[in-house]
Amino acid sequence: MSEQRLIDLVQLHHFKPREAWEADLGDAIYEMRKKPSDVLQSDLGECQVFMLPSKGLDPAFEAVLSFIRGKLPGGQWRLQAWLNIMLPGQVILPHHHGHLNQDVVVSGLAPTDRDLWVAVFHIKGDGELIIRDGDEWISGAATPGRLLIFPSNMIHEVPGPITVERMTISVNCYPGAVTEGGEVQ
Repeated sequence: MSEQRLIDLVQLHHFKPREAWEADLGDAIYEMRKKPSDVLQSDLGECQVFMLPSKGLDPAFEAVLSFIRGKLPGGQWRLQAWLNIMLPGQVILPHHHGHLNQDVVVSGLAPTDRDLWVAVFHIKGDGELIIRDGDEWISGAATPGRLLIFPSNMIHEVPGPITVERMTISVNCYPGAVTEGGEVQ
């Protein structure tokens, strides 16, 4: 795959200027951290995971998810999102979300990996996101407000270990309209 093809597959966007979202999102994260979290401990690494609800979401989180929806290629999207918190010394090893095509059927047809997307919005901290496709790779610097969107079958990682707490909103993006019950049509 050519470098240009890889760059075409990985979209880079920036949320509005940092001072416009940082305080509101910080308050929302503070409230979220009061709730129980899942601790992801696997052969992929370790981090805290706070699933974001599909209803009753804090407006600061909703603003980020609306921004992400607006950057996805055409159509309607159902988002499965979580707040991901890594502590100093932690890493996330190479993995992909290619399994998403087993999680959803759109219009009676199973989508391909390239129809499903992953979005990672960087809130704070260090630890760049490395995205790979075969032997090609792109490094996503740890810049607050940076959004990377890429196909679900692309391998990605946060090599480390990181040196300060790192926070991101990570999102699995499923194509299709969402019904009242939250199912994709």
